[in-house]
Amino acid sequence: MRQRGYKEVRYWVPDVTSPEFIQRIHNEAAALNEADQREDAAKFLDDIQAETITEQ
Repeated sequence: MRQRGYKEVRYWVPDVTSPEFIQRIHNEAAALNEADQREDAAKFLDDIQAETITEQ
């Protein structure tokens, strides 16, 4: 292959079967889920505040 102008390239990728990787993905998914719930609560409070201001 080198004679044809190619060179070897190696890529390092995560071991998706390792317990550390699985725990990391679990933690990140939980953090995203929690952030979504906080965003929903913040939007709810913003909506209530907007309604209160327009009623006055």
